[in-house]
Order: sequence, then C-alpha cells, then structure tokens
Amino acid sequence: YYAIANASAWTQPAEQRRWPRPIAGLGVVGCGVLASTLPAGSVVGGALVLAIGAAIWTARRVSRGRSG
Repeated sequence: YYAIANASAWTQPAEQRRWPRPIAGLGVVGCGVLASTLPAGSVVGGALVLAIGAAIWTARRVSRGRSG
C-alpha cells in the first residue's frame, strides 16, 4: 500500500508535490526492503488471503452479470 502511494507521489507534477521526488523514490525502495525481510510464511499467508479475496470478488461479479 505504501509503495503504491510513494510511486503515485513520484508521478505527480512538481506543483502538486509536497516533497521532492527523491523522497518518494526512497519510500518505494524502503517498502521493497521491508517487504523482502518478511518471513516466508507471512508472504504465503498474505498471498493466500489476497487470492481468496480475488476469487470471491470475481465470483460475485460473474454472478451479478448473469442475473442482470
């Protein structure tokens, strides 16, 4: 989430940025470093939760499309 926010800040025009662009770059790198230090079990568990959520979301959209 924070990596996406920092990447989005990187793309903002200069007049809309609160901080200089290199700060956003450091934020993205910091998030990547932090994520790479997570235990494998945490990464697998998070990926499973994300996959289950995506499957439920997809199933709901498909079923809504058939009934509408």
